[in-house]
Amino acid sequence: MTHTHDKHTIDKQLLEQKQQAYMEIQMINQQLKQHAEQLQRVDEKIGEITTLLEALDGIKTTGPMMATIGGGVFLNAELKNAESVYVNVGSNIIVKKKIPEVKTMLLRQNQELEQYKAQLLIQAENMQEQIKNIQEVLQQGPGKQR
Repeated sequence: MTHTHDKHTIDKQLLEQKQQAYMEIQMINQQLKQHAEQLQRVDEKIGEITTLLEALDGIKTTGPMMATIGGGVFLNAELKNAESVYVNVGSNIIVKKKIPEVKTMLLRQNQELEQYKAQLLIQAENMQEQIKNIQEVLQQGPGKQR
């Protein structure tokens, strides 16, 4: 009777270990999903900065232009100064800055975002490797684990 009891206990432990492994895979998959969302936001921000840098490069002369006021709405405007722009630096504080200074700031932001994106990609690779390792252990079955 002891042998049957021991086998039942071992089977129960194996089942619990498998359940725990599957929960760990689910948790890692959730983290991967969050990383994918973060990557998408980072890519969008990089795209916005690229578009803004191109727009700043397009400012060459004074004169009539179309200015966006948001949401795809534009108005006719007259550009009087092609050397500086106004930048929201946070907390709705707007300062006047020379275009080369703004471009330098945007390039730095872009570089920081690219570095952050690289970190996210490395973390995602590590998580995928964790899942792969857990799945390999699950496939090996009892008594064969490393």
